[in-house]
Amino acid sequence: MGEHNKVAINEVPEVAEYEAAVERLAAYRASNTEFFRYLDEIADDINTKLEAAEKAVRSKGVSCGSLLLDKYQRRYYPDKLYTAVGREKFLESGGKISTKTTYDCDKKRIDAAIASGSIDAELAEAIRVSTPVFSIPKKVQVP
Repeated sequence: MGEHNKVAINEVPEVAEYEAAVERLAAYRASNTEFFRYLDEIADDINTKLEAAEKAVRSKGVSCGSLLLDKYQRRYYPDKLYTAVGREKFLESGGKISTKTTYDCDKKRIDAAIASGSIDAELAEAIRVSTPVFSIPKKVQVP
């Protein structure tokens, strides 16, 4: 993974506090291995059983225990309607036909056009931006 614009931990107090908390948890986990081994086993068992229970209620279409069927969502398949009834009846029945314009580009060719001056610098800044992508640790969850 990249480490662009890396600064020392003490330069971002929130990160320093996070890292210290992670270290505290790791130390506590190391000094209580039996407890955490047991907790991990229980969590794995619960998650395995939850996956099976979810699969079962979904296939049966029911609510059961804490797994709730909240609502039914109505979906429409206009392509099937169009195929079944044809264009005229499709439009009469509420169907809509539209064309969407989408723009895409060949990034290498755009970069080459910018490098050659074919696209000026001001426009290049507007059409080509760098956005940061972070790798963030997952949140800790304790049941």
